[in-house]
Amino acid sequence: MRKFLLVLMAGLGLVLGCTSVTPDGGGDGEGDGVDTQAVYPNDRDNYWTYAVDIEGDDHYEDWTIIDDPGYQLCYSQQRIRVHSEGAPDNTYMDLYCTDDETEAVINEGFKFYDEGDQQGQFMFEDHPWTMLRWQSDGLDVGDTWHAWLISGVPPGLFYHEPFPADSLDLDLTANVESTGDFYYKGHVLTAYKIVFFGEVIFELDGVDPEDWEHHEFQMDYYFVPEFGWVKIQWYTNEGGSQDPWQLWTLTDTNVAIPN
Repeated sequence: MRKFLLVLMAGLGLVLGCTSVTPDGGGDGEGDGVDTQAVYPNDRDNYWTYAVDIEGDDHYEDWTIIDDPGYQLCYSQQRIRVHSEGAPDNTYMDLYCTDDETEAVINEGFKFYDEGDQQGQFMFEDHPWTMLRWQSDGLDVGDTWHAWLISGVPPGLFYHEPFPADSLDLDLTANVESTGDFYYKGHVLTAYKIVFFGEVIFELDGVDPEDWEHHEFQMDYYFVPEFGWVKIQWYTNEGGSQDPWQLWTLTDTNVAIPN
């Protein structure tokens, strides 16, 4: 099995903020109008700062909501601007997310800018990544959902080049596995561990799909209701095992600590 490193630029999956209307219980048909705005802080100008721990490239990243809901006139789509420590002010990534106003918070793509000039984009509105689904009583250990099924992903958006595939296919399921303590500025917060797991498929032109390579894939996200994502662990897959690789840890935010 070939070694591959997950190097998704600026943390594709770290979605922070989409206004809710009335989720219907994450597909269980029993939603009672859960107010995800109350559990998912997404006001314009909210920010989260993360220490990013990756071998040879430790740095800080600021994630700031730059739009009120509805900026793109599509449900409640907003942009979250991701800026890395030391980069010019006008070098950043804009992440697009939406609350579908029925049951889910979804990630719909991103655009990259280098000193103000757009350098690339990858939008997946037709096949969005479902980051959160709320039951009628909120988030519970044991909740699960089919998170992402997408094909034709350019490998350069995820991996070092050159890469031994023409495009990638991702098939991920989310599982709310457990809760645990997260320590933030003298406070102990309860974080839900959401594991996104499945496989990544190396799509090769001119090769029978039955012969494409399949590899295990995993990301762990830690979410505190009313506060946001507090930690993210990504993995490498080498020789078939999932080994911890890149880690985001919250160090600062202007979101109030929940009671």
